[in-house]
Amino acid sequence: MGVFQCPIHGHQGFEEVCGHIYDEFQNKVVPEMKELPILGTKVCNNCFKKHQVERFGDITIDSLSVLSEEKQMAIEIDLIAIYDDLNRKGECTECLNKLYLIDARKKGKQIPFKPYENTLIYKDNEIIERLRSFLSSNFEFQKFKDKSLSSLEAFIIISGGISYPLSIRFYYIIEKEEQEKILDLMDTFFEDIPQKQRKVSFYESEDWIQEYRGYSENAKRKQKLLSEYLIE
Repeated sequence: MGVFQCPIHGHQGFEEVCGHIYDEFQNKVVPEMKELPILGTKVCNNCFKKHQVERFGDITIDSLSVLSEEKQMAIEIDLIAIYDDLNRKGECTECLNKLYLIDARKKGKQIPFKPYENTLIYKDNEIIERLRSFLSSNFEFQKFKDKSLSSLEAFIIISGGISYPLSIRFYYIIEKEEQEKILDLMDTFFEDIPQKQRKVSFYESEDWIQEYRGYSENAKRKQKLLSEYLIE
């Protein structure tokens, strides 16, 4: 699994597959897929048989590590040779989730996740920026207290995908009355927007950052959630 920039969904992880599976994806088909051990690349049945991948059995990184150094090296060299011969390509995980959803419905299978088909995604960035400006113009937000973000108003908008909704996270809006004002503003903005699905969260502060010995480091603690609303 890696990360790349999708023109539809923005910064996303991607699934690495053999060239044959990738071609099937482009034709909106979800083929049977198997996995190259340890490396995790998805391969089609033909590639699996061609490279005799079954000979590796259920080997994992843990089971590989207990083998002799010589055996480890032989297996790694073998796997890398197969990996290099796969004509590998990557596909955005959210593009694939959309394809998996279509495939599940077509085949009458269980939908693999809760779908959000009416939410703003990365390609709707112009609308998302209008939302940001609308909020800034109609409410006086505090600034983030973290030094690196101190010039920014204390709210974050994260574009959605097929498997998760648009997320708007507000900080330092403690009073219920103020939160309700924000929710009313959001309702007003979305009156003429068909993609209404969104998650609105109010946090006490941006607790993901703390000051320590003169510099900021990841606090590794949960932000205190005050309230949250899922609009569907």
